[in-house]
Amino acid sequence: INQVSTLTRNLTEKQHKPPNMSLNCEAINASSSTVPSDTTKPFTISTPPKTDIWRRTARGDMEFNAPGIGARIPVSTFTSLSATVSGPWKTQFDQGGILIAFPKTPGADLHDSQWIKAGIEFFNGEPKLGVVGTDRFSDWSLCPM
Repeated sequence: INQVSTLTRNLTEKQHKPPNMSLNCEAINASSSTVPSDTTKPFTISTPPKTDIWRRTARGDMEFNAPGIGARIPVSTFTSLSATVSGPWKTQFDQGGILIAFPKTPGADLHDSQWIKAGIEFFNGEPKLGVVGTDRFSDWSLCPM
C-alpha cells in the first residue's frame, strides 16, 4: 500500500490533557524523527509501498508494518479522537485514518493487540470509507462515500 496522508488529530484525555494539547507521541513502525514536535498541528506521514495493518486470513496473512504516530493512554482517561485525513490516493488499497489499539498489557506489542482502524481507503478506482476490526482475525468493511 502506498500512503501519503496529512493528519490533523485531536486526542483528549480526561483530567490529563485538554483538547488540542499535544500528547507525548511515539513513532510506530517508523523512525522517531517522524513524530512532530506539536501533534495539534497538521503533519504528514509518508508510507512506503507494501505496508499495511492487517491480521491473519484463511491464507495466513499478517501485516503490522505501516508507519504511524501513537500515544499510549489509559482507557479510563480516553474521551475522544478526531482526525482529518487527506492524500493523493491512486493505488488499490491506499489508505489513511486512525487506529485504536487495546494491548493485552501496558506497553505490549501492538501486533498482538485487539484493534480497530477506520478511514479512507482507495478501492476499485474510488475512495471508500473503510473499517477493520481485529481480534484473532481482521474483518474488513467498505462503504461508498
